[in-house]
Amino acid sequence: MKRALTFLAAILAIAALNVFACAESEDLAARLERDRQETRERMASYGYTEVAPAMPCETGAEIDQETYDLAYSDLDSASPEQKEKILDAREAIIWASEWQDDDSCFVKSNSEAKTWYELPRFSELFPGWDKPRAKAAEEGETAAERATREVIQGIPIVYNCI
Repeated sequence: MKRALTFLAAILAIAALNVFACAESEDLAARLERDRQETRERMASYGYTEVAPAMPCETGAEIDQETYDLAYSDLDSASPEQKEKILDAREAIIWASEWQDDDSCFVKSNSEAKTWYELPRFSELFPGWDKPRAKAAEEGETAAERATREVIQGIPIVYNCI
């Protein structure tokens, strides 16, 4: 277990070094794609299989149908009071989901099953939605909520789920 975590941390560190070492003129999208391909090759070389991302995140959060309906309602035609309710519902769904910023490359792995996947992009999961407002660490905040907030802030996170 410790060995797998060390391995994944090393992969992330190498990927981060690659991003910082790139020439400024290189396009961000090209760098991200190159990093994704290198990650796929490294993981495959260590016997890991890429799988589809788990959706939604296993945070233990239950989102009721009313919240989903509200979150996906038309924000543009809503009253100011209704807009706030829609944004709150969207944030509830966003924070209960597993995702990464659009210009990041984070992976989640399972060392026992030797599987991994790249976290889905925010814009893929929530097209047209704004990123959530900054969420301060609160008492009772789950590890998944804290980790999601940290990913948004650009802190590299690699998970090892068993």
